[in-house]
Amino acid sequence: MESKKELVIKSNSLIDMQTDLSLMQLKVFTKIIMCTVKNPHAEFYRFSMKELLKDFHIESKHHTALKKATAGMIKAVILKKQNGEVQLPLFTKVVYDSGVVDMYLHSDLKPYILDIKERYTKYFFQSITGLNSMYSMRIYELLKQYEFRSSRSFELEELRFLLNITKGKYSKYTDFKKRVLLSSQKELLEKTDISFSFEEIRERRKVVRLDFKIISQHRQEPSTSKTV
Repeated sequence: MESKKELVIKSNSLIDMQTDLSLMQLKVFTKIIMCTVKNPHAEFYRFSMKELLKDFHIESKHHTALKKATAGMIKAVILKKQNGEVQLPLFTKVVYDSGVVDMYLHSDLKPYILDIKERYTKYFFQSITGLNSMYSMRIYELLKQYEFRSSRSFELEELRFLLNITKGKYSKYTDFKKRVLLSSQKELLEKTDISFSFEEIRERRKVVRLDFKIISQHRQEPSTSKTV
């Protein structure tokens, strides 16, 4: 029997921020976002470690990967915009006991998560759980946000910023294209409810902008916000 699909409602302001989270941390954060939207006044959110790892397509014996991920989220995490940044821990504490994990969300983060009255994006949690790349997950969210328009454009440096690709990494466009764009394109096509193609816009033979065409894959999917 197919498991019930869980709906993510994520603030567009969060999607449009740069974060320094790993893939595992992004998935944990997405799980917390779902719980916070459903129950914003909870003191903590409790999960079975076994079920949580199953959700992330990770064998239960690899629980140390989850502990390492949440430990990193107690330290200050950077949420960046083009004109500033916020530095705060996502969790005040995380408690593991007898196969159960309790995650205490930092109260200052809740306003960002609950900023969903007008500007938000919906997608099914199961669309991102099988992704194996942080870049794939971030590109999925950035394009899902504009699915109703069927297109989205980024200056190349803007997209590198949003994907938290530091200077010196994939500095050659050919490496960026292979490691980030083409690998994400393949993963989204195979595992999610959208796919994409892209056009390279050049100035003096140098790629400066990417125009994405977003393609719905006609699977059961929620409606995404039309306010971006």
